[in-house]
Amino acid sequence: MTSNDNLDEQLLAEMRESFMVESEEILGRLSLLLTNLEREARPDWVNAAFREAHTLKGVAGFIGLTGIERLARKMEDTFGAVRAGQIGVSQELIDACREGVAVLVSLRAHAQAGDGAEPDLTALLARLDAVIAGASSVAT
Repeated sequence: MTSNDNLDEQLLAEMRESFMVESEEILGRLSLLLTNLEREARPDWVNAAFREAHTLKGVAGFIGLTGIERLARKMEDTFGAVRAGQIGVSQELIDACREGVAVLVSLRAHAQAGDGAEPDLTALLARLDAVIAGASSVAT
């Protein structure tokens, strides 16, 4: 193994460690934003939720946590659809995104433990796709 390989591994390990701290904070803020959005669908809260999902997606993708990246991308798409006026904030959206946060917390814990276990995201991603498509009741 060359010194560049060791440096790359060390850098990736440091980035993963930093991600674990940052992602915990992001998920906490995202959870709070969902609680706030459930009470009032304010555009600044939607924008903040979009940014949190975007940040989580980007960093997870960079360090190779594909499950977190895929789910965060879908949540980003969901908040993006609200921002674009394609859908409104509904209880279905809030519930699906809360489930998304719970799964992201679990994925983060598995990544932190290094066990590589990932749940099947198919049903949750499909649920978020349905929300984006407006397949559920929409209220703003």
